[in-house]
Amino acid sequence: MRSPSASRPALLEAALDIAGCVEEAQLWDVLVDHAATLLDADAAVLGRFGLGGRVFDLMAGSGLPAGEAADAAVERARRAYASLSRHEAPTCLVAGTGRRAAAGKAWALHPIHVGGDVVARLHLMRGADRPFVDADVVDLDVLVRAAEVRVDQVRREDGRQRRLRALEATASIAEVLAPPTRVDEGLAHVAQAAVRMIGASAVAVLQESGHGRPDILAVAGPAARTVPDLLFRVDPQVLAATAETDVVLVPDGRDRLMVLVPLNAHLSFSGVLMCLLERSDGLRSDETEALGSFADQTALALDRAQAVADRQELMLISDRDRIARDLHDVVIQRLFATGLRLKGLGRHLTDELSGTRLHEAITDLDLTITDIRGTIFDLKQAPGSQARDTVRGIVREYIPLLGFTPVVRTSGPVDTVAHGEVLDQVSAVLRECLSNVMRHAAAGSVVVELEATGRGVVLRVTDDGVGLPATVDRRSGLANMTARARALGGGSRAYDGEPGGTVVEWWVPVDGGEPPRDAAAEVGAAEH
Repeated sequence: MRSPSASRPALLEAALDIAGCVEEAQLWDVLVDHAATLLDADAAVLGRFGLGGRVFDLMAGSGLPAGEAADAAVERARRAYASLSRHEAPTCLVAGTGRRAAAGKAWALHPIHVGGDVVARLHLMRGADRPFVDADVVDLDVLVRAAEVRVDQVRREDGRQRRLRALEATASIAEVLAPPTRVDEGLAHVAQAAVRMIGASAVAVLQESGHGRPDILAVAGPAARTVPDLLFRVDPQVLAATAETDVVLVPDGRDRLMVLVPLNAHLSFSGVLMCLLERSDGLRSDETEALGSFADQTALALDRAQAVADRQELMLISDRDRIARDLHDVVIQRLFATGLRLKGLGRHLTDELSGTRLHEAITDLDLTITDIRGTIFDLKQAPGSQARDTVRGIVREYIPLLGFTPVVRTSGPVDTVAHGEVLDQVSAVLRECLSNVMRHAAAGSVVVELEATGRGVVLRVTDDGVGLPATVDRRSGLANMTARARALGGGSRAYDGEPGGTVVEWWVPVDGGEPPRDAAAEVGAAEH
């Protein structure tokens, strides 16, 4: 049996070694080794608690010389720890003997508290002929208290460094998304900034695509290639996270943790920031807070970029409308008047050559007027992003009729996918939806979403009005929408929104692809 006075120098040395640790993983190793040596234990096992209080990591050390005996002692301690964990509360500090721990073995348990939570438990074991006494428990308590203080200090420093990285990441995002940057061009930087901030192996920006699976808008990190396979396993959790306001943790079952952070922008898009961490111990409160703050600041930056882009687009459209009006009201009218005067002059000409030349000049004026009218038409169309601006233009037409400004969200390559006949039908369906809202919904807000993927186009109009009627009286509007969709191989449906209002979805495939949703879906409600 060791002398209590002889343990004091060793206890001081152990406490100093623990205080000198700069990383948490290193600190746990030092604690286990010193605990086994200081208390003359055959083996020591430290179990760290993760999500749901389960033990996610076992660290073992032995006070015996290296060899088979030490390895066997450690394995017995692991089994004993597992047995005790099923019976003893994690807040106990006990010492004793019993078959429940391991036949003929003495054992000691000590919980480790950090920030008011039990984060780990230390288990020591030795032969029954050398039971743990009160002096051993006191020394173990001193050693654990030193570890608790140092773990708290290390975590506080990690939190400070994490906050600095979060501020740097937020500042970089604000800089990258400064106008006139497009929102979709800044998402890759958002993913890269999140990787640097939290030390993730992969980060992806996801958005619900309208066909039951999330679309990957941007991805970054060393393990970025694993994201598609991971999403295949966790699609339901990702889709559910889009409706959440808090961070969602999803254990991957492979010593990895997936963190889903809602990215709730109001003008650009709503999605999820998925972070893959090579750990399974959950997130501390400061880590969760940092991720939530990062997502909120990112959403604000995205909204600001979208708002500035919308304002610039509106100014450009206003200028184009002014130029179109001037061309029509001034230039064309002058040319037309000039043509009429020339025609009147032609009746007074007797020279055949002069008459021919005058006729040619009048013909040129007519062609010029035709060309200008074509230019006016082009000016009234959106420059460069026809689908996006067509949708926004239709929405602007209905602002005076609705009495409020609907929110417009677009995602994916809508300008590339939605064109020609598809865009014509989208425009017609959108007008029908907004007309229905104006006439029947008594709504105070409307959200118009146009989404495009490589598979097709989805138009979704959501209002907060009275919802669908209990009885079906008229179906002409929704029937027309369905007919337009089916003519292109798609479909549509209308259903009650949550917590109220109505949602109308209309989708079609493009370029021979599969439809974004089940094209055979029936419209299950009446015109609202």
